[in-house]
Amino acid sequence: MKSKNNPARNKALRISVAILILLTLFSLFPVSADSATLSLNGQASVRPGEEFTLVLHNGGAPIISARFTVEYDPAFFSFSYYYCGKENWDSDHDIQSGKISIITIAGSLSDFSSDADLFYLVFKANQNVTPGTSTSVRITNVNLSDGNYDYAPAAEKTLTIAQPLSSNANLSAAWYDGVTLTPAFSPSVTEYSATVPFSVSSMQMGATAEHSGAKVSSQYANLEVGYNKLVVTVTAENGAQKYYVFHITREQDPNYVPSSDARLRSIEVSEGRLSPAFDPDTFRYVVYVPYETETITVSGIPYDMKAQKCDGVSAELETGDNELILSPIAEDGTDGHYFITVRRMEAYDPETEAETEPVTEPETEPETEPETEPETDPVTEPADTAETEPTGTEPEETEADPVSSGPDTRQNGGNGDFTVTMIVLISVAAICIGVVIGILIGAVGKKRG
Repeated sequence: MKSKNNPARNKALRISVAILILLTLFSLFPVSADSATLSLNGQASVRPGEEFTLVLHNGGAPIISARFTVEYDPAFFSFSYYYCGKENWDSDHDIQSGKISIITIAGSLSDFSSDADLFYLVFKANQNVTPGTSTSVRITNVNLSDGNYDYAPAAEKTLTIAQPLSSNANLSAAWYDGVTLTPAFSPSVTEYSATVPFSVSSMQMGATAEHSGAKVSSQYANLEVGYNKLVVTVTAENGAQKYYVFHITREQDPNYVPSSDARLRSIEVSEGRLSPAFDPDTFRYVVYVPYETETITVSGIPYDMKAQKCDGVSAELETGDNELILSPIAEDGTDGHYFITVRRMEAYDPETEAETEPVTEPETEPETEPETEPETDPVTEPADTAETEPTGTEPEETEADPVSSGPDTRQNGGNGDFTVTMIVLISVAAICIGVVIGILIGAVGKKRG
């Protein structure tokens, strides 16, 4: 029956075989390892929860292999990991509760270890250990070899459990000369306010930490007129931080005159665009939006950055005109008003448009046809009457009205016009002759007299 393959056991077996071969070779050239030593170096104290490293150092005569056991109290520490300080050495281990067995061998006959850090052992202190107590980490069952299995003395490191790092990040006091904090200072209160006169242009809060191991970082600041924020940071020993915030108001210059400029620098609309284009001195605008736009938001930025505010306006839109008003407030409280008319279009109905289009086209055509027909009627009607007038019994009426019966004379070859012209000429000639005769008679009478 074949046994199962055990990689760890096979590795240990290979290392052991290598050690035997090296021991055989080095037995031909004996080198004493009596002076080879071990020491366990590292910090003398640890805090609960702290990770630390112990270094196993071999001194004295050179060695080519080592076998040892690391013993510790699991009530104090937990083992994390280890690594060999010799790059080309092969190692194997067996870890149990409170004990780690390690075997190591040089990678070549020339790779001796002498006065070198052989192993680094990493542990972590348990959180529940009691400060002030002590424990040891021991190196036992040591076998160092330079070709002979020579024994080396054990190594030991005693460690004391120190007090844990403080998490106290409180201030015991905070102040600024001549400034009254509201509320009065208390380590548990982290926000304060204060007012300083215009003459105070900069400040740095004084602060003292409760714990001597804590560090205080007090913020220096140049103060603007109005609101300022200062922060004092306290960092505890364990890295915890706490922030104390001071809201400082610097009073206005007593000779300062606030601005009355209530104009806007710009207007933003969520839908559409302003018409006309925005100008700070233009106060009425219109925005056209389609029927599908149901809401709109209008906002503005004050022209004067010291202005108090300009609240935006939102509205649900009705079909037609919707008036919105932006009311910026100047630094001195002066109100401004910008009027924005949002015109929402009617809903588009394709069926309604199709029904109305045929109705409008026929209405325009009949309106033009009757206008041309009455113009031709008066020309044809007199022609009809002219044809019937010769059968009438009163021909004198037609001769006496040549102007109104103009069309009739044109149809009779123009004789009526000629007759009238001749009558007028004869009458004028008769008048002229009479005038001449009268002049002659008057002249003859004067001579006779």
